Order: sequence, then structure tokens, then C-alpha cells
Amino acid sequence: TPPFHKKCFTIFTHEGCTWRDRTGGCKFCTLSLKAYFPNPRNIWREIQEIVQNYGQQIFFKDYGDSLTGNWDYVKQLVEARPSSLKPFQDYAFEVYLGTRELREDWQADLLKSLGVLRAYVGYENFSDRMLRSMRKGAAVKTHWRATELLISRGIYNLAGCVLGCEGENEESLKENFDGFKQLKEFCGDKLLLIAASPLAVLPGSPIFEQLLTVEPRHGLTDDVDFIATRRDWLKHFVKLGTPEEAEKRLIQESLELG
Repeated sequence: TPPFHKKCFTIFTHEGCTWRDRTGGCKFCTLSLKAYFPNPRNIWREIQEIVQNYGQQIFFKDYGDSLTGNWDYVKQLVEARPSSLKPFQDYAFEVYLGTRELREDWQADLLKSLGVLRAYVGYENFSDRMLRSMRKGAAVKTHWRATELLISRGIYNLAGCVLGCEGENEESLKENFDGFKQLKEFCGDKLLLIAASPLAVLPGSPIFEQLLTVEPRHGLTDDVDFIATRRDWLKHFVKLGTPEEAEKRLIQESLELG
């Protein structure tokens, strides 16, 4: 995003996910680390050194899993920032967040104050039934509230979407497609990307453990066949025809959304 498109660095403001710590997390998630939030001064020391060495307009992509899972820590980051560092002049952030965690004006103001230029938002779906199936802790109305807060602060949106969780059918696909269509219209040029993909059934996730209850053979090897796990998942838990038909349908829908 100009002018922050020439000098980009990755950074971790934190590790892990508080949602997973509290609830077991989204059902497709494989995170195992307990959420950890380091001393904010160490984060700024790293940023300050990079700005001193490479100049202004540094873009930092924060690969922490969900910064907004701990608002006290976001406040600490803002308060600990050295006065010499100017957001949107010296640096800007892209962060990950879930809509369940962004509901109040002060929260959006805090993200802006921190220097958040772009947010990768884990919408995942615009069907309330599928959001419950994923254990997202969010609803469609939650999605819209968070979107309004971000766009009103001029924060760009990158939208995540996952297709093929338990119970997916043509009705839920249409709900989701219509929801993302409305999101495009509402956000306009503030929506930079819709990253849609079929569900990956990965070891360590709750859905992998669920799959093992009906296809235990996948737990007997370290060499997991991810095509086979996905097709077996589609066979047992998704209502879109045969596994091959369902896979094709989800890929087609992902391409149309993206």
C-alpha cells in the first residue's frame, strides 16, 4: 500500500492466540503455543533500529496470530512507543484480527493510534451457521460492526475466507458469496484482497481429530496424505455431492470469491 510498499519487514508483536487458549480455538487451527506477549519496549527497540538504518516509511507485517485478542497489550504498545517514532510517517503495521474482538470505537481508535494501516481480518465466512461450525466466536453482525470500525478509520481490509467446514452445502455457499459481495461493495478500494481457500484438514487441529473418529487410518502415519484427508472430510462432513464433486465446487467458489 503506497507509500509503504518499498521497504517491508516481518515482525512478531506476540505469539499464539488468546481465543484458542480460552476455547480451544477455531476448529481448523493448528496453533499449539500458549499466547505470549513480550515487553512492548523490545518491540519498539527493534522497530526504531530498523527505521534508523533504513529510513522512513517502513511497513511491518505482524505475523502474530491475533493482536486484538489482548487489548491491554495494544494499549501498552501505544503507551511504550518512543516519541521519536511517528505512525504513518516512520512506519505502519499490518496486523491479524478477528471480528469477535473489534466491537467498540475506542478499540478502532487504538489500532489507528498504534499505526495500523492494513488489517488481515479472519471473517472466514458470512454464514452464521458455518461460523458456529468453525467455532469462530463471531456472527455476521459482528463482521459488519468490525468492518465499519476499520473502514471509518481508513484502515485497509484483507479478508480471509475458509470453505468446506462441517455442514457446508449450497445454501451456506450462497450466503457466504452474497456476504462477501456486499463486503466488496461496502469497502470499495479499502478492500485489497479476499483470500478464499478450501479447508485444509491438518494434524493438530480439532477437525483432524474429528476426522480420525471416522477415518482412524490417517492417524497411523507421519506421512499424512493431505489430499486424502480433505476428500475423506468432504465425504463425511460436507453436503456437496461426492468428495471429488465437493472439492471441485469449493475450488471453483474460492476462485470466484478471490
